Amino acid sequence: MNLNKVILIGRVSSDIRYSKTNSGVSFARTRIAISRNYSSDNEVTDFIPVIAWRSTADFLNGYAPKGTLVAIEGALVTSTYESNGQTNYSIEVRIDNLHLLESRSVRNQRQTNEFSVVQPNFKKNDSSMGNNFAKSNKTFEQNFNLETSEKIQNNASNKNDEKQTAKVEDQPFNNINFNFDDDFEE
Repeated sequence: MNLNKVILIGRVSSDIRYSKTNSGVSFARTRIAISRNYSSDNEVTDFIPVIAWRSTADFLNGYAPKGTLVAIEGALVTSTYESNGQTNYSIEVRIDNLHLLESRSVRNQRQTNEFSVVQPNFKKNDSSMGNNFAKSNKTFEQNFNLETSEKIQNNASNKNDEKQTAKVEDQPFNNINFNFDDDFEE
């Protein structure tokens, strides 16, 4: 028995690269930023390349701009391509199911720059760039989730403020040819 299943929760970390194949099939590529604990007091962020096809690509391109918190279910896919006479290998996550984990109003606030995730805490009489941010025991995600939950609670009375979820289970992703000449670059 073989199993190739990936579940990721993170933020869209780059602009969506939306395109169509020569036969008219839409696809979208981006990266998902996911923090993990490196040691007891350090976090490392991984930037995982992902690809979506057909209606999932359309949804990703239309509703998940850079910064959006998403849950992705998919599979690892590999590809090989030639560039400058060298064989290159790439690996990315093919998105089978995509869920937006933020309300529309939170996404809209981020796009209009009214929503600030991290507030710098500038110390008096400190001109060194390395010490301008206050140290906190909370991680970026903890701070963000606290602010996000407060914003969502404040907007809960708005009937247009609904969590949007796209679940694409009926797409035939298993027989897609993944041979592309260009590698994903930010």
